[in-house]
Amino acid sequence: LFFVFVEGMGEHALAISNIIRSIYVVLMVPIWGYASATNTLVSYTIGKGHPGVVMKVVWKMVHMSVFSVALLVGINLIVPSFILGLYTNESSLIRDALPVLNVINGSALFIAAGFIFFSAVSGTGKTQVALVLESIALLVYVVYSYAMVEVFHTTVAGIWTAEFLYGGLLVALSFAYLKSGRWRDARM
Repeated sequence: LFFVFVEGMGEHALAISNIIRSIYVVLMVPIWGYASATNTLVSYTIGKGHPGVVMKVVWKMVHMSVFSVALLVGINLIVPSFILGLYTNESSLIRDALPVLNVINGSALFIAAGFIFFSAVSGTGKTQVALVLESIALLVYVVYSYAMVEVFHTTVAGIWTAEFLYGGLLVALSFAYLKSGRWRDARM
């Protein structure tokens, strides 16, 4: 739906977003790896009978994920035109994609933490809770994206701020659930 909304903004906006999506996927690679490892480590820790250690494991994974993404973001910040130039040689696309690249540079750090906390919820065995948390975050994300385009008539960078919201919601909802301790009654 996000790209349907962007498509409604025009061909130029869609071209920028396709470039940004490609860069974003590169930023996501370490996040997906750490998120998968977090799921496994949380399940393992609980299975070994050490639920009190779960949050320590999660925080270590958050730090590693955010640090890894920060290294990639650093490259984007140092040579942004070069990075964008790998995808296009059209100067107007590169120029107009720079603010969007900055948005995903910031939002990737939120996503790096959000995916770890969310994967930790899944790792507790509470997959129904994870489904509810993800559904809430995605619903808010879609409504926000729609509003940014159709109500506020934002720029391409403006709609991409939805990634901050999504990452922030994953952090807040998942962290709140983990801190509540309600996962401790999970049956493995």
